Amino acid sequence: MIPIDIGSNYLHLNNVRLYGLFDRIHIRQRFESALAGMDPAALGLPPHTLLIVQRVVPAARLHLGPFGRSAAFVQSVQVELAQKARQARRPWLQADTAGAEAVLFADESELMACLLRDWLRGRLAGRWWWRTVLGDFSVPAWWRREVLPRGEVLPAVLSLLASQGEAVAWVARLDKAETMQAIAAVAQAHALPALLDEADSKRPLSPSVSFASSVPPGHASPADARQRSSASLLVSASHQTSVSTYRKLLETIPELQSSMLTFPQRRLLAVALGLQRAPAWVRSAAFEMAMQCLEQAPARMSEVAASGKADPFVPLPDKPGLDPVKTTPVSHSAEPLSRIQDEGVFQQPVSTNSAQFAQTGGAADIRTEQMTVSGPTVLSDFITPASPRDGDIAGESAELLLSVTETRYGGIFYLLNVALALGLYGDFTQPRNPGIALSPWDWLALIGRAWFGRSFERDAVWRLLAGLAGRPLEQPPGRDFAVPDVWTVPAEWLKPWGEVDQVRVYATRTRLQIWHAAGFVIADTVRDPAMTPLMQAFDHCAQHEALSGVRRVRVYRQPRKLTRKVRMRSAAGRWMGWFLLYLNARLARALGEESGEGNDMTDTLAGLVCCHAASMHCTAAALDVYLSLAELPIALRIAGLDRDPGWIPVTGRTIAFHFE
Repeated sequence: MIPIDIGSNYLHLNNVRLYGLFDRIHIRQRFESALAGMDPAALGLPPHTLLIVQRVVPAARLHLGPFGRSAAFVQSVQVELAQKARQARRPWLQADTAGAEAVLFADESELMACLLRDWLRGRLAGRWWWRTVLGDFSVPAWWRREVLPRGEVLPAVLSLLASQGEAVAWVARLDKAETMQAIAAVAQAHALPALLDEADSKRPLSPSVSFASSVPPGHASPADARQRSSASLLVSASHQTSVSTYRKLLETIPELQSSMLTFPQRRLLAVALGLQRAPAWVRSAAFEMAMQCLEQAPARMSEVAASGKADPFVPLPDKPGLDPVKTTPVSHSAEPLSRIQDEGVFQQPVSTNSAQFAQTGGAADIRTEQMTVSGPTVLSDFITPASPRDGDIAGESAELLLSVTETRYGGIFYLLNVALALGLYGDFTQPRNPGIALSPWDWLALIGRAWFGRSFERDAVWRLLAGLAGRPLEQPPGRDFAVPDVWTVPAEWLKPWGEVDQVRVYATRTRLQIWHAAGFVIADTVRDPAMTPLMQAFDHCAQHEALSGVRRVRVYRQPRKLTRKVRMRSAAGRWMGWFLLYLNARLARALGEESGEGNDMTDTLAGLVCCHAASMHCTAAALDVYLSLAELPIALRIAGLDRDPGWIPVTGRTIAFHFE
């Protein structure tokens, strides 16, 4: 047997058994060259799937001569692997996998979670594929190298472990340094710079969230009575807010109530599971307030116990299944891999000595052992029910199913490139730029509803976007998005139109709007009754980098109405109304569809960008959208809307487009 390193990101071989006489260097080069171009998509696997095969015995031989053809051999390997893939078992969902010749994982987060679960439950014995994954590492050494630094997949791993009651059990085994490493990795990957501070920092809490604020003041002097009376109202309000956010934290992530965890470990669980269950809330100030309350909870519980009085900050009663001692009936094995191997947990395959090799006439009969194929996969997070081919796992939660979601509005995801270009969110080149405090998935949902109304809400993509945003389907998108009462377009957004020469000023009794000639609002602010509209517009333009010195023209009719489908009563709706006017103008310019005066191109642009049938494969760490290349408008390609957005930290996923 010789080790083989295939020059591909998709195929990895542990060892290859060759029968015949051969030159080791030559056969290695020939073998690697033959399989380097093998396409894992031919196996019929979804994106990101990991297939581990114990043994592959191709029917065709690989000829070693300089002019020997390898096409038949490669085809034979693909046929064999395709058959193994159809018969593969899925260890995360299926218990009877120990004797399987091939195993399948939806993505690497599922593989990581499955290995950690099996280790916690002492089930590594008899599972040959873990030898392939671990190599010479012990399980703790493996997770230090492969899991803790991977902030982009760590939340998904913990979410999967939590679904089977094992998240607390594993996190409790991390020491302080490992916990801090994991928190930093998640914060960096998901653009949470505030969490890069020391997780167990002893900095004092701000008065607005301090537990001390709930303690009634002592006897006030007459001189302080009025001041303390006013302050007590503020303290009461902030106290109620703290109680509310703290309880929401415990209700969202009940695993935090386990007595086995230190505060840094709780912080890791709160951030990681929060990014999966309530991603928008994790990025809010309320979440940080809740975390500060959680940090002070143990001390507060001691005070309450001593006083004998009830307190709203005392954690909710422990729920069954949250403590590692309760959730793992099988003893947890933390033995290093070297000891496990010595005890026969992993059975070494019988090696073939040199006497078994036989002359084969210039060809090599090849058997590969422990082959790993990673290809394109889906772990549907929440929505699509099991298809007939998934009958083995019917009845499991929908978030664990290999599935495909079909939509008529696949082009809605093209708009993520617009969001990145406008700086609304940071991409992989700006991981510390969190962007606006609105989930990108809610942003897409608001645009889709504004453009297409009820038909968009009835499409499967609406349900997918709700799940990706971590909100119930019945909850409207952007409900918690707090926007300022003033809208001002950044100077960079005006550059596609060049220098601004003239703006139109429209005023009502309460609002003042400054309009661009392209038909969008540059500024919308509160009307100052002490000034004329033109004078107020002059002062506002003087403070705007791109509008200083522009000519202002007063108009008495609003240049363009907002789309009727925008719900202006909510803060998110008002913001979306302003933004859509700019988005329509920007798309029209980029796609060569600029309209004349008074000609609204919204419906044309919406259909051109969004109305494309697509299949969506979603995992805990990726979203793959499959569209038709033949139906892709050339204007979208020229504008660059079809490029892969890649890793977007605020989404917690890598987004890619595939054209067939």
